[in-house]
Amino acid sequence: AESMDEGASDAKHHFWLVDHHDRVLHTAELIEASGSTIVFTRTRHGADRLSKQLGQRGMRSVAIHGGRSQAQRTRALKDFSQGRAAALIATDVAARGIHVDAVGAVVQFDPPADHKDYLHRAGRTARAGETGVVVTLVTPEKRREVHRLLDDLGLVANIDDPSMDSLTEGGSKLGDAPAPTEKSHGTRDQRRTPRRVEQREPSIYVSNLPWATTPEDLLDTFGKHGRVHEATIITDRRTGRPRGFGFVQMPNDDAKRAIDALHGTMLGGREITVRFADEKPKKKSRR
Repeated sequence: AESMDEGASDAKHHFWLVDHHDRVLHTAELIEASGSTIVFTRTRHGADRLSKQLGQRGMRSVAIHGGRSQAQRTRALKDFSQGRAAALIATDVAARGIHVDAVGAVVQFDPPADHKDYLHRAGRTARAGETGVVVTLVTPEKRREVHRLLDDLGLVANIDDPSMDSLTEGGSKLGDAPAPTEKSHGTRDQRRTPRRVEQREPSIYVSNLPWATTPEDLLDTFGKHGRVHEATIITDRRTGRPRGFGFVQMPNDDAKRAIDALHGTMLGGREITVRFADEKPKKKSRR
């Protein structure tokens, strides 16, 4: 019998950077393009909610998780395997032991907890010589977590903007060697697994933050002025408490617009300082 890992190694793997509220839209587009699709969520409630949201878009799907009876799960699996439902929405535990042929795609609506769960999920497609794609939807706040996942998998892949064309023309495979570069020489560099090759976005320094500020607060605040790739609150290593400043990554034009709009404004009752991280603060002149 073919193992889950064997299917995962034959699939093409894609990682899409998406906004949280766009995940349902991208999932629906992937199901429509790929046909038979298994979508993974982390929670039972998430599986039921996603199945309902897809139904509102006219797309039939069925959900299986630990909250469903065995009869409900059997009926859902039958509807999916016989094509009456285009998508099977599943949690990790409920999907174990399920074998369905000709699954065109696996969509990770929520990134997995670790690389073992990733391999198990991914192994549901590209089995028995078939082709298949695995698409992981990565929201800005999950970007660092997915970076660690890629390292654990030894998978050389970019976190890219969504592109339906990339499903047929791009993607990475487990075990692929990194593409050679002009600066790489010798066997030592070739043996190393590089971190993802991504264009470095400008980092914005934000200080005088209220102690209760969260990365999500920064995402909301800066997201009004452009696309936010990542937001981080710096904490004390010993106590774990916020230190009152953080960093936000945005494309250059969006970063400039956000700095102009937000520097000196009030957030949670405090006047915040917003500038490029590599820009030295201006000293006040003495008279």
